[in-house]
Amino acid sequence: MKNRLSIACIAFALSGCSGVRFSDVKLNAALPANFKNRTLYPDTAIVRFKLPELAGSILYMQQGSGVFTRGNRIVKSGYTAVLEVVKDDDKLIYSSKIDRGASAQGSYLVFAAGFDAKQTADVDISDTSLVFINAADVPWDALRTEALKTPPPNTRRFWVQAALLTAITINNCVEISANASGVVGSTFGAKGKVYNKSGDTLHDYNIALELVDLDKLARSADGLREMPTDRKSSQDLLEHFRAEAMRIEKLSWQP
Repeated sequence: MKNRLSIACIAFALSGCSGVRFSDVKLNAALPANFKNRTLYPDTAIVRFKLPELAGSILYMQQGSGVFTRGNRIVKSGYTAVLEVVKDDDKLIYSSKIDRGASAQGSYLVFAAGFDAKQTADVDISDTSLVFINAADVPWDALRTEALKTPPPNTRRFWVQAALLTAITINNCVEISANASGVVGSTFGAKGKVYNKSGDTLHDYNIALELVDLDKLARSADGLREMPTDRKSSQDLLEHFRAEAMRIEKLSWQP
């Protein structure tokens, strides 16, 4: 009889008469430092399905704008960029419930700035695929020629060595009454409130870039009349002309 009463009490509690209590979960976990330091290419609609076409492209950026314009593509004759799936061991993964405060971290979480005060989301972010031009395949002679051209006024120029596609899955959640009954789907507590998944799961993408600074190359081009022919020398030059603060840090799957 005692067991039956216990079961009845549990059922009554879950029916919503007194509401279900949820312990608060932590919101806005910190993005990995690698995510924060990435340079993102905004026009994912054009290249997310043809990522190899972005590798080898010239990008122009108005000084201080942070906005890229894509120009022509420079690769060695006959070279084909290969799309690789990021191995599970190399994937960087972020998973957290967030509110609009997460937007302060920037990078992949800037979209959270559009949340209202009663909105949260369950977010998963993971790297999916990569296209990467190996050091031995960098067309240094053609890049030197391009770098020595007069750039448009107040414009920086870059060459894309690598592009990394990252998938973002977003489950939006809204605040509900703690006494709500018949709630279906993911429900959790945060900030002393109760939240429940609302609407369809959203899927978005972002592209991070590894860039060579063509303006920096132009300033050194006169002293680089003989471009490297071996992989090590090419790799050394890539490190020297890497665009500062514009890179996919420590790609552990680099060839």
